[in-house]
Amino acid sequence: MFSGIVAGLGIVEHFEDKNQLRHIRIRLPEGTKENISQGASISLDGVCLTVVEFSEHTASFDIIDETLSRTTLSKVEIGDMINIERAMKYGDEIGGHNVSGHIDQMAEITKIDTPENNHIIKLKIPENYMPYIIEKGYIALDGCSLTIAEVFDDGFNVCLIPETLRRTTFGFKKEGDFVNFEIEANTKAIVDSINRKKGD
Repeated sequence: MFSGIVAGLGIVEHFEDKNQLRHIRIRLPEGTKENISQGASISLDGVCLTVVEFSEHTASFDIIDETLSRTTLSKVEIGDMINIERAMKYGDEIGGHNVSGHIDQMAEITKIDTPENNHIIKLKIPENYMPYIIEKGYIALDGCSLTIAEVFDDGFNVCLIPETLRRTTFGFKKEGDFVNFEIEANTKAIVDSINRKKGD
């Protein structure tokens, strides 16, 4: 389980594609390397992965075909930066919201507006996920816990503060890029329950 508060930016050092599997090695940022062990869970761009190898500065992961098919980890190249968060420990402060690291799908950035002291990103997601998109609700984008600012027929906006742009990959995103999204679990449960009641 994660909180959606990105700790820093990792760098893709190496990857190797095998049959329905990608092995990837990430150089970890300061503050995320302590007490890593084999089997530990780390979020890469919002995707919960298991450490299979580690060194003083890096951790390696195996990514199966199911995960590659629905996340941006199928698109990364050597030198790319990735949002990193270590799994929460009991007693940690939850500054965002509970994030499982189980990605629903990818969202496309369709527009970026940068009025003075603002950074507004509009995203488009598959239509079947739109019932879960609620104004002022939570969503995790590339592992970042964010608040949905506005909802449209074809997508939604999020507004990013300078600290989020500094700490995460969102400061480098462009129109046409894709990000991983995870619907907030309570929202999904409530919407699905209401829809089942309507069907009774």
